[in-house]
Amino acid sequence: MTMTFGPVNLWVWLGLFVGCVIYDYVNARYIRAVAEYDRLKAANTSMFLVAVGGLFTYEYISNMWNLIPVVLGCGLGTYMSFGYGKNSKT
Repeated sequence: MTMTFGPVNLWVWLGLFVGCVIYDYVNARYIRAVAEYDRLKAANTSMFLVAVGGLFTYEYISNMWNLIPVVLGCGLGTYMSFGYGKNSKT
């Protein structure tokens, strides 16, 4: 079932938003792995980030409206990443 609103496919937006929340959370974990000199975790996470980042780039180049859920998802992912982990103040 396709749910469109003008040039926007809402299912694509939902997938991009959730994917970017996960992407940016993993990116924060990557930065932590680099800071802790955990080479294997940093290398595996880096490969994931490059592959998934390429897919996001393709999506918003094909339709610039897709940049909106990407930006919002990455903002939420960064916010969430500060709430988890051993240095959390919550």
